[in-house]
Amino acid sequence: MQNVKYLLLCAEYESLLIDTIQSFSDLYRDEEFSRSINLSKLTTANSSYVLTFPEDISVVHLQYAVNFFRYPFNKAKFSNIYGFYGPPDNRTMLFVPESDDEGDNCYSITMAGEVTKHSFDGMDYDATMDIEFSETEIPSIELKLIATIQPSPKRSFLSKLFGKKS
Repeated sequence: MQNVKYLLLCAEYESLLIDTIQSFSDLYRDEEFSRSINLSKLTTANSSYVLTFPEDISVVHLQYAVNFFRYPFNKAKFSNIYGFYGPPDNRTMLFVPESDDEGDNCYSITMAGEVTKHSFDGMDYDATMDIEFSETEIPSIELKLIATIQPSPKRSFLSKLFGKKS
């Protein structure tokens, strides 16, 4: 998966993870990348999952995804949330530190060890953090596809009340 944009995370409850992915997909329903998010379980690790997106997902949207799973709407708790992107010789790892209390940012570290804080107000800042880039090769044989998540059909306010699709 060295040339793919993806998220790696741990989840205790698969159903909560699927609900959270659905919320993310619904939130970004008008963006092409949200139309097909694949959830795979890592067969060699009990509670590890991989989310893959279409290749056209922007780095900014990948940052939003890392932040979204760190601070999900449904208050589910996920751990070890990392995003990865870039060519094999210049990969970048995205994360939100456990100590973060701002909630509106994402950090990146390059293979060369350069750390940047990406604030969602559009500003990037050099950062110092005790973290190392770490990405383990995940052979596709170790991934079991669990679901492909797509946005829910749009519903009007009244159809939500009465349970009918518009």
